[in-house]
Amino acid sequence: MHKLFSIYLSNFEFREFCSDEQFLAKMIRVEVALAQAQAEEGIIPKEAANAIEKLLPELKFNIEDLAENTAKNGI
Repeated sequence: MHKLFSIYLSNFEFREFCSDEQFLAKMIRVEVALAQAQAEEGIIPKEAANAIEKLLPELKFNIEDLAENTAKNGI
């Protein structure tokens, strides 16, 4: 837990509130919302937005790999 951004979260209570899993779940919600908005504006096909909405939440992320690459490459 807290592998991605622990060095940036100095407050213990805040670290507990912002678990890696919660952070990734919120990122996925943003990406789905972005895809839907882009589809509504005709930037991407509606089918693509629907696929993103269906498939992205099902993806499994390796927190250790994300943390390592975040440390190497930044946010």
